[in-house]
Amino acid sequence: MNAKVVAALGAGCALALVVVPPMFIKSHVAANLAEIQASFNAVPGQELTLEKQEDGWFGASYTGHATVNLRQLDPSLADLFGPRAEVPFTLETAYGPLLFADGFGLGLAKQVIEVAGEELPEEFDWDQDQPLYQASVTTPMFGGLEVSDRVVPFTITDKRGRGSVEFSGYQGSGSFSDSAFDYAGEIDSLSISDRGEALTMSGYTFDIDSDTDIQTMIETGIAQYDMSMHLEQMAFTEMFSVSDIELSGGSDVDEEAQTTSGSGHFSMADLSVMNFPTVEELTFDMTLNDFSNEFLTRFNDFNKELSQAPSYQQDRLLTAFMMENLELLMSTDPSMKLEALDASFEQGDVHFEGFAEFLNGANFDSNNLNSPDALAQMVQAGAEFEIDEALAETLVNAFMQMQLQPQLERGWMTQEEFDAQSEQATRNMLESFIAQGWIVKDGDAYTADFELENGQMAFNGQAMNL
Repeated sequence: MNAKVVAALGAGCALALVVVPPMFIKSHVAANLAEIQASFNAVPGQELTLEKQEDGWFGASYTGHATVNLRQLDPSLADLFGPRAEVPFTLETAYGPLLFADGFGLGLAKQVIEVAGEELPEEFDWDQDQPLYQASVTTPMFGGLEVSDRVVPFTITDKRGRGSVEFSGYQGSGSFSDSAFDYAGEIDSLSISDRGEALTMSGYTFDIDSDTDIQTMIETGIAQYDMSMHLEQMAFTEMFSVSDIELSGGSDVDEEAQTTSGSGHFSMADLSVMNFPTVEELTFDMTLNDFSNEFLTRFNDFNKELSQAPSYQQDRLLTAFMMENLELLMSTDPSMKLEALDASFEQGDVHFEGFAEFLNGANFDSNNLNSPDALAQMVQAGAEFEIDEALAETLVNAFMQMQLQPQLERGWMTQEEFDAQSEQATRNMLESFIAQGWIVKDGDAYTADFELENGQMAFNGQAMNL
């Protein structure tokens, strides 16, 4: 075959691979946008409009508005920001395999959303050569989604000089597929000042990695995932400060048993609150085991309805839901365990742990709710508490001083009387706790324990009548 013919055929095939696919991808992207718009508008109080501005072979551009009725979503938000929140935006779409939206790339399709921020009040200040917010969603050649979004740094300054906001910006990225997703984001710093008071935060990071697709998670409330969050520092004026806040957790789904179990960890360091002793380190670990997937799905659906109900009705509706679904909840013998709550102070340590589990829940009868003895046979629980004596005295004394402080400030007692009375009140309270059996003196510590087993309950070794 003539070399020129081969070259021409090759060039023709290459051109076809570039020119033909956009025709098919375009209809797919349009269908996806229509589906997203319909899903958004299906939520009461929300409206998403899209208007096509340009339509080409390799892409299209739109302008749009996302509107949310804040009074319907959350009346407290409406009180702060007005009855409606409306966000104008632009949307650029590109059809692959060659993508020309926000730079050049390869993939099936790409959408770039930008919120310019031009309609914000003049108190907002940022580099207006950049959009205030931008998000890009790319569909790679082999499916799935790759997402990135950012908010540029900005400041808000009150004209009357009463306060300001300084925000370092936000960066996030992740990937999504039909069976899993992951996402991570970070904020360097945030500072809010108002009339001499200031809230500062720094070093925020967040990530989640799920083996369940995000649509299933939203629809059912059930997912197999791991997540973590870290905040290096947070402080509020001179009243409160803390560092190294960590929150992590996850859940495991047992498809055979149709149950979900989860765990959570929380820790922080150098917690200082007003005049109370500084917590040098605090950790909290908890596990939840064998909760019915059907119950979790029902609760997820109910919670969506509950959010639309007036606040004065929500407690009643929640109680009614739990009563209707209590047998389902109990059917898988769920359990909860507080693995440890530990706190370390300069004056000593405090420790607490506990657990509760249901037994033979498959035979639970809601008619037994009026019978404490019958319920006790179906529950096993226990707890242990210990606090160093010096720490207990310090904490109780700090509480007593807070109660007596107004009298000292009004001049109703001297500093010497204030110190003497707070120390005496501290001794009296601890002795009262011992006398009433709430705590037990054990060497240089105070302890307490609780047990419920085989229908019998005991507190600090003493049997208690149900």
